[in-house]
Amino acid sequence: MLCFCERTCTKMCLIESNVEAFQVLTSDTVFSVPMNETYQLLGVDPKDIVTLEKYLQDYFTNILKKLKDLKAQSKQTDIFI
Repeated sequence: MLCFCERTCTKMCLIESNVEAFQVLTSDTVFSVPMNETYQLLGVDPKDIVTLEKYLQDYFTNILKKLKDLKAQSKQTDIFI
């Protein structure tokens, strides 16, 4: 974790930062909120938004396709999929 304090950072400063992060993550604060107002503010149609899970699935599917194509075009045998 980066420290942006004015003094030379010490182990104690890093420990304090980690404790603060832990307190935030273990609190009852809800970090998930409805996005309708944000979409409206930005002028975005919610149907145009994909979930992170779907995006990553598409991304890695495309990478695997490209790797398979490379293996087909390459004489190398050290590409494992």
